[in-house]
Amino acid sequence: MSEYVIDLQKIKLLLQKIGRYCLSLNYWPYCLMLTAVFTIKSGVRGVLPWGDFQPVSNFPRATQSFSSNSYGLIILSKLFKVNQKESFFLLNLTLLILSVLLLFIYLKSRFRTFHAKFLILAFLSSPIYVVLIGNIGRHDLLTIMGTLMFLLSQNTIFKLLAILIACLGSPEHTFAAFMLYLLGSFVLKKKGKFKSALFAVIFSGLYTIVSSIWAKHSADGQSRFNNILTQPEFVTIGLRNFINNFLLEWYSYFSYFWILIIIAILLHDKKIRLKIGILLAFTMCFNLIMVDKTRDFVVAIIPLAILLLQPIFKYIAGIIDQPNKAQKDLVMGIFLLTALISPAIEITFEGQPRAPHSWLITKLLESFS
Repeated sequence: MSEYVIDLQKIKLLLQKIGRYCLSLNYWPYCLMLTAVFTIKSGVRGVLPWGDFQPVSNFPRATQSFSSNSYGLIILSKLFKVNQKESFFLLNLTLLILSVLLLFIYLKSRFRTFHAKFLILAFLSSPIYVVLIGNIGRHDLLTIMGTLMFLLSQNTIFKLLAILIACLGSPEHTFAAFMLYLLGSFVLKKKGKFKSALFAVIFSGLYTIVSSIWAKHSADGQSRFNNILTQPEFVTIGLRNFINNFLLEWYSYFSYFWILIIIAILLHDKKIRLKIGILLAFTMCFNLIMVDKTRDFVVAIIPLAILLLQPIFKYIAGIIDQPNKAQKDLVMGIFLLTALISPAIEITFEGQPRAPHSWLITKLLESFS
């Protein structure tokens, strides 16, 4: 029994050392180290065939696809005169690096260093980052960064700009995400967030309608919703992929954040627990018919997930603010180690967990052949 206690003490001391080391680092070396670690862990992948590059050559005539209304990357490609799939990938990689850098700068300017470091760890170890670096060349970058910008910003003009950026990525995903956010803020009785969410729903809804009408009547495009309703084979593929990987698929939605999500739900009374549970269950059930699985769910759930996790993050921030340095080091060490040992999984269109470095190794081998 005494040996068991000693082992636990050693583990505690190890976690404190890990946390102490991270908290002792200056902000930018810390950001660089964690970005490198979690990028290596998750792996980088350009979307095959090189993202949604084909619509670039057809703009402004939208092609009939799931991405018919995603004009942001196409407009940027035209502005920078990108006309090759390789340069399109490099443009998207540059946008990703700049977006993450701007996020780090914003967090540093708005939060205390300790809090910013924790939020950076949460971002880089979350499925959000897994989706971003695993789908370079897809419109998710604009949708995710626009959504995060909306949630973090306090300025009305910046919030409007953020919704527009998100819609230029994927208006359908943006509308679905803010609709869930609206329902969640209503259930949790967050009046200020409800008004903000209502504004986002109205704007993204109108944008989706207008862009869908334009794509349908002025070009060959259809919205994602139309594709789902008119092409039942995608529903079949989605169900097949779920049956093959249902436990991995559920895990990929939140990874280790599942623990925090469950704790956040249990903090409320029974009625609110039930309503939030139904909201999450509905979203997960709807995702059964989606073919892109992890990325579809993650992009749509970001606002609601952050709304649920905000009290947990505030509680952790309160611990970090305490003068007890050993406790602060322990909390940081626990989260970092949990993030490192938790698998980074994305279930793709093919219905399989994405191999982290398969794409990069393939491209390197192709360059030598």
